[in-house]
Amino acid sequence: MTQIKAFAKRMDVKIDDLSVNAEANWQWTPTGRIYETAPKSFHLDVLLESSSPLKDQIALIQAARKRCFVEQTLGQANSISHRIRTDTGLMAVD
Repeated sequence: MTQIKAFAKRMDVKIDDLSVNAEANWQWTPTGRIYETAPKSFHLDVLLESSSPLKDQIALIQAARKRCFVEQTLGQANSISHRIRTDTGLMAVD
């Protein structure tokens, strides 16, 4: 929503109302008494009320999605590391 609002001004798209509904679909696999998860997909419904032409609204959403840090992060494989605090400092947890 932040990128849509930011780019709407630059692209001259009028926003009367805006909300986004997000759905995350996850796979989970039991492993003993706990489980492991993996994302399967994300679905975003952009509820945009605007008097601007539909083609301009679509162009706005396309521009915003390419520049959204969260969407770009979720859309690719990422490296995530963990550390734990110890008496001597932070230690990597593999």
